Amino acid sequence: MLFRYFVNLRVAQVIVFAALALYPGVSGAEEAAWQPSPAGKPSLEEARAAFAEGRALMEEEKWLEAVRKFEYAAAAKNTPGLRYYIGYCWERQGATEEAFVHYQTAQELLAHVPAVDVEQIIPEALARVKGKLALVELTGAPQGVALHVDGKPRAATNELYLGPGRHTLLLEKEGHVDFSVTLLLEPGERSEVRVQMPPLSTDPTPALQARDAESTGGWRAPRKVVFWTSLGASAVGLGTGIVGTVQRSAAQRRFRDFRAEADKLSGGSSAACANPSGDLIRVCNNLDLASERRTTSTVAMVGGYALFGVGVAGALTAAFLWPEAPVKVEMGASSRDVWLGVRSVF
Repeated sequence: MLFRYFVNLRVAQVIVFAALALYPGVSGAEEAAWQPSPAGKPSLEEARAAFAEGRALMEEEKWLEAVRKFEYAAAAKNTPGLRYYIGYCWERQGATEEAFVHYQTAQELLAHVPAVDVEQIIPEALARVKGKLALVELTGAPQGVALHVDGKPRAATNELYLGPGRHTLLLEKEGHVDFSVTLLLEPGERSEVRVQMPPLSTDPTPALQARDAESTGGWRAPRKVVFWTSLGASAVGLGTGIVGTVQRSAAQRRFRDFRAEADKLSGGSSAACANPSGDLIRVCNNLDLASERRTTSTVAMVGGYALFGVGVAGALTAAFLWPEAPVKVEMGASSRDVWLGVRSVF
C-alpha cells in the first residue's frame, strides 16, 4: 500500500508538470510571444520555475516553502494536480484541516480539468485526512449565509471537517440574526449544530422601545462578563460558606466545653461570669472568645452561602435568561410601599 501511494504521487507530479506545459494559449511559436498577465499573475515560465522549485523543496521536506511555490504556480493555472501537491505538503506538515481543504478543491477541479491519475489518488487522500478530523453538520441555516470559522471565511456547506480542538463558528446573513457557537472537537467526532437565524423583525416598536430604554438609563451588561463574574462569586461564596461552617462547628464545641467548665467551677450559677474570680476568670475569658468566634463564623457561613446562591442565579440568568434588549430599571414609592421593576425582552 505504501509503495502504491508513492508511485501514485510520482504519477501525479508528471500530470501536473504536463498540465503546466500545456497551458492554454501557449505552445511552440506562441511561447516566445508570451507576456506576463496583469495584476502580478505569473507567466508560464515563472510558473514552471516555481513548480520545479517546489518539487525540489519537497525532496528536502521543506513543506511550507514548497506550498508557497506551488501556490505561486497555481496563480497561473489552478489545476487538480497542483492542489493535490499543496494538500500533500500541508498534510506532511501536520496541518490536516488545510490539507483536506486543498484535497477537496482538487476533487472539485477534476470536474472541469480532467486528470485521471489525480482522480485515482484523491479519494484515498481525502479518506486519510478525514479520519483525523471532526465532522460538524450544520442544519437549519438559511440559503446564502456567510460562514466564518475562527474568524476566517469558509464556504458555507452543510458538512464541515475541522481539526481537533476549540473552534468558533459564526454565520451571518443580511436581514437575519447572527448565529455563533463554540465547539470543542475530538478527532473522528461527529457533531450536529442546529442553526437558529430568525429574520430580523420589521416592526419598529421594539427598536423604539430599545431607544427609549437607552435614553432613560437602559443598559447592556456584557453577557460573558456577568456569567464568569457570577461563577467566580459563587465559587468564593461556596468556599467561604464551607470554611465558616467548619469554624462555627469548632467554635460551638469550644463554647460548650468552656460553658461546662464555668458551670463546674461556679456550681452551676447562671451569673458565674458576671464577677469571676480565680480560675473562673480564665474560663470566662475563653468563653467570651469562643462566643465571638462562633458569631463571626456564623456570619461568614451565612454570607458565603448567600453569595453562592446569588452567583449561581447570576450565572444561570446569563446562560439561559439573558435579555435580548436593553434593560430598563424603574423605581417607585407610595405612602404604603416601595417597588423596583426591571423591563426588557427575554
